[in-house]
Amino acid sequence: MATRNYDVVIVGAGFGGVAAALAAAGGSKVRVALLEPSQWVGGQATAQGVTRWDESGMELMETAGSAKSYRDLRDAIRAWYRANASFSGYGASQKYFNPGFAQPNYPFAVDPSVTHLVLKGRIAQLAARLDLHLGTTVAKVSVQNGMVSGITTSSGDTYTARVYLDATDLGDLLPLAGIPWTIGAEAQSATNEPSAPAAAHPEWIQPITVPIALEHRPEGENHVIPKPVNFDDIARGQNFRIVDGDISGVFTALPGGQESLFGYRQYIDARNFSDPNHAFSRTTLNVGSNDYQDATLPTGNAQHDAQVYAGARDVSIAYAYWLQTQCPRDDGNGQGYPNLMLRTDAFGTADGCAPQAYIRESRRIDSLTRVLQQDIDAGAFPSNAQRARVFADSCGIGWYGIDVHPATGPGTPWAGFGTLRFQIPLGALLPKALDNFIASCKNIG
Repeated sequence: MATRNYDVVIVGAGFGGVAAALAAAGGSKVRVALLEPSQWVGGQATAQGVTRWDESGMELMETAGSAKSYRDLRDAIRAWYRANASFSGYGASQKYFNPGFAQPNYPFAVDPSVTHLVLKGRIAQLAARLDLHLGTTVAKVSVQNGMVSGITTSSGDTYTARVYLDATDLGDLLPLAGIPWTIGAEAQSATNEPSAPAAAHPEWIQPITVPIALEHRPEGENHVIPKPVNFDDIARGQNFRIVDGDISGVFTALPGGQESLFGYRQYIDARNFSDPNHAFSRTTLNVGSNDYQDATLPTGNAQHDAQVYAGARDVSIAYAYWLQTQCPRDDGNGQGYPNLMLRTDAFGTADGCAPQAYIRESRRIDSLTRVLQQDIDAGAFPSNAQRARVFADSCGIGWYGIDVHPATGPGTPWAGFGTLRFQIPLGALLPKALDNFIASCKNIG
């Protein structure tokens, strides 16, 4: 047991946590500790398998529509591919190289293991001021006089700092620190949001998904996995299908859709490369069919959380088997694509599944400023409006449609609306309860 003193302690090494750590440690006099319970950095983009980074306006994302640190990461990933892969003429001709898509104007998509390696490399460059502690779980948060005074890990070590950031995907520090929080849907009387229900529904938590990685092998190859236990029950309960929003075919977008299932989260487009290691395209499955319908996270119990993850994992394996054996083929001739092969190297797992569930919804702090539907909903503004509500303390920007995924087990209904380009106020990151605590992931207000 030891006491470790820093200027900033960050818990959670997802995108928010890593970005905060790199920015804070960039100051020559600031010492930072980054704590992560898993062995992964990158969170949603790596261990959670969201290989296609949800973005709008590709040309803007590469120039003024994103933070410089975000663009720097993309450029570092491109440099990794230049050093470790061979591009085709098609790939080399791209203005902004995109590993997952050879066609222009598609969101950036990349192998999660590559993003993990690049992020670890960027952390290592600041090793003099930034300490990364993987496999480290916080067990206790100490609070004195309205401020966090230290956090203690399950191994008994204590970390102290001037400022503490909760960058966990589920807002793990909020209950430990006694910070008031909400989850699910607030009542309309609490927010005046037009789409809010009359009564609060904390059980309406968006479903989790455990993505699974697949490779598109040549026709004639057979990579069908053993039929999963309880496959028939899982397939019925999940309502396995191909059509999902803009997705209408497995490999080719059919009439009525704009995307294919394989192309939706494709992270290697073979047309970009000329080396054998990237000869076949790869994707992850993260769609409505494998959004887990029986339960969601957080449950408040680590053992139960693990069971929920295991159930979601079983669903994704069953969906992969369904695609290999039973799904309708794009050409209408028969069922299944046995040439779909599990890709185990994306996550280093024997079954090709992401080691963490993709989390859509977190505990949310009771914040100084709360961003509401009417602050960003395009329908709440004049038709010629170019941006949403202006906040005097804006510290970030965004532009993405609201898409609340449904879950039949928890009873979460679907909801969605378009947004204007919006601002993220600093007050949404600051809880009313504590002075030296910053919410830094999906736990903002």
